[in-house]
Amino acid sequence: MKKYLIAGAALVASLSSAAFAENFTGPYAGLTLGANSFNSGYSQSSANTGGGSSSSSNSNAGATLFNHAIYAGYGHTFGQYYVGGEFLFAMQSGEAKATGTNGNNTGFANATIKEGYSFNPTLRLGALIAPKTLAFIKLGVAGTQMKVNAQPFSFPEATNLSTSYKKTLWGYSIGAGMETLVTDSISVRADYTCNIYPTKTFTITNTNAGNVNQGKISPQDNIFRVGAAYHFSF
Repeated sequence: MKKYLIAGAALVASLSSAAFAENFTGPYAGLTLGANSFNSGYSQSSANTGGGSSSSSNSNAGATLFNHAIYAGYGHTFGQYYVGGEFLFAMQSGEAKATGTNGNNTGFANATIKEGYSFNPTLRLGALIAPKTLAFIKLGVAGTQMKVNAQPFSFPEATNLSTSYKKTLWGYSIGAGMETLVTDSISVRADYTCNIYPTKTFTITNTNAGNVNQGKISPQDNIFRVGAAYHFSF
């Protein structure tokens, strides 16, 4: 009798897992929000075209940005395993500031870095770790609009930022998370995403025609988000 009860319980659990697996199969769309621990190295150099002295500084810009996004995707379960694709569009608010001086403290170089919109297509790979819960990893790319306001080297320190630089940078994206069905068609999730972008160099406008200023950024996102999605049935 005992072995029949155990077999019956195992059968019920198996059927339950299969039913919830089917709920993770198909298209879905949702909303998510969270915090982005943004960080970027920032360096600036000034070369005198007339053969005079040059200046350089290295600093770091970091801040916590507010991230909110919409996402949609399609996934399919193969037994307890999951494969899917997802596209996320995000917006950011907040800014990071970098302040540096040259080696002999005779020039100041300030900059602010902001992120605008971001596109994030990813491949999701996962497995059901419980009848209603999916653990997954994400692999893909991120294209994010970076906005930099910077000033050329000055002494004394200037308060205005004279150059506005805007560029969409593409980098690679990795992440992991968990998703749980709270009803047959609604799920909630929590995940972490790391976006790493290539180093970008840009020219900073200088009223002194004899000096050429260049800035360099190397951004990285560390995003923690929670969200909810609706899973469409066929």
